[in-house]
Amino acid sequence: MAGDQGGQEVSDNKIKYLPGHYGTSKRILGRTFESFYVETPEELSAVQTCREYASRFDDAMNTGASIVLAGKTHNGKTHLAYSIAMDVVKGGRTVHYTSPIYLLKDLHPEFIALRRVTDDQISQTIEFCLNADLLVIDDVGGGPESDVCAGIIGSIIESRLRDKRPLVVVGYGTEKDLSRNIGASVLDALKESSGPFVVCDWHIPRRRRDASE
Repeated sequence: MAGDQGGQEVSDNKIKYLPGHYGTSKRILGRTFESFYVETPEELSAVQTCREYASRFDDAMNTGASIVLAGKTHNGKTHLAYSIAMDVVKGGRTVHYTSPIYLLKDLHPEFIALRRVTDDQISQTIEFCLNADLLVIDDVGGGPESDVCAGIIGSIIESRLRDKRPLVVVGYGTEKDLSRNIGASVLDALKESSGPFVVCDWHIPRRRRDASE
């Protein structure tokens, strides 16, 4: 099973979509809403919004409502996204957790040739991204982006939104930054999915970040 790392065990075999080497640092494995340290009203509101989204995921499956987490680096966005994913998995749904760099490695023509990615591997990546009950795309804008990267991410997001398949999109920076990294029309479509847009602009002291890692 792809997700059986770091002592994180879930018996349901649908965990195979979550997350293994697909875009998730081992240090985040096992994070939960309960372990998210809350100090400010903004953090509390974000946790409550994300927890409610996860608890009502069956509704999201019917409507395609997606959630966006955007804001500064090192303030818990990935922790919240992973907590949503784990709650959804525990509810018996499938989740695929990835990031732009892993999508590029599997789907960009240059990387495909360099890494000798097989057709089966490409098909598997596309299947996971399009058919998992929930797709989490983390770290958008966290590294060097390109028009090709934005095109790949945008195509996947648009395809899922057309099929009313929910997403969690985690972006670094402002809404303007996210618009640049995935495309303005794609961001508009995400916002029109009727899911929450969570602005994570609080500051987490370095001592707290170190303690949580």
